[in-house]
Amino acid sequence: MTSTEGIFIYIREGKLERPNFVLAWGYEDNKFFISRNDYRIDYPIEGLDKCDNEIALVIGIEPTSLFMFILDKDFREKIEAGGDLFQELLDRKKEVITPPTYPTHNLIKWAKERNIIQQHFYDSHEDFFEVVIDSLQSIQTKVEELGVVNPFWNIVYQGNKIEKRTPKTETDVLPTLNALLYDIALAKNYEIYPEHQIASGNLDFYLRGTLKTGKKVDVCVEFKNAHSQRLLQGALKQLPAYMKAKNCKYGIYCVLFYKGKYFNEPKEYDFHKIEIVLNNALYMNGLSNVRLIMFTFSQPISPSKLK
Repeated sequence: MTSTEGIFIYIREGKLERPNFVLAWGYEDNKFFISRNDYRIDYPIEGLDKCDNEIALVIGIEPTSLFMFILDKDFREKIEAGGDLFQELLDRKKEVITPPTYPTHNLIKWAKERNIIQQHFYDSHEDFFEVVIDSLQSIQTKVEELGVVNPFWNIVYQGNKIEKRTPKTETDVLPTLNALLYDIALAKNYEIYPEHQIASGNLDFYLRGTLKTGKKVDVCVEFKNAHSQRLLQGALKQLPAYMKAKNCKYGIYCVLFYKGKYFNEPKEYDFHKIEIVLNNALYMNGLSNVRLIMFTFSQPISPSKLK
């Protein structure tokens, strides 16, 4: 506890440290601070009204930035008087841009065990299943908003021009898909095991969450290119076999669709027809616990269409 001009500051200073990653926070010399590796923000409090003042400190830690702002009685009064909330937050925000920085898996696990990162527990297996579905569906939105279609293609350049473009295999895109799910899995407190080995083969993603009772629950996820000759077999045979091997109740079959300007497969199906055919096949084979999710990576997103 620190006292300064009538204000009592309760803050636990802390430090998380692993090779190539150091995160520290605390209060010193009338300033709150947060630092990551060589980057630091200091937020002095001298300018705040110090009489009868409640302070809320907001800290943001993102892969490419750190930010901090303080909300006090003065802030509340301005907003109650009709002030611009967004502009007031911008005026108070202090931010530093950093190189992309991600904590190691061991550090995340250590932080969770000590409740530094808030953990999310699920009411039921069905609750976890729906969260996983929402997480996977968000991949399409991220790809479109960030314009990151190219990582899903093998691209051959001739000088500065693209000479040839072909879809990557399912195995080759798993690291990209894992990266797009990383922040959600961290926030929602579930674990992703890519290319999880099972006696009958390698399951693309094996996801595990924790119920409020402490029980672990899982979901099996398989990805398949829409132009694969084994598209139907993957949904009706391969994924159910993985689910049976893991005694897993729920599965998700994700189809990656590339047909468009640069690729003309599968010739006999468009995006919506594949969706109809696969959903009908799942229904006719009694696979009600397998959910279909369709993705389209047919062509790069024009910069003019990015928000």
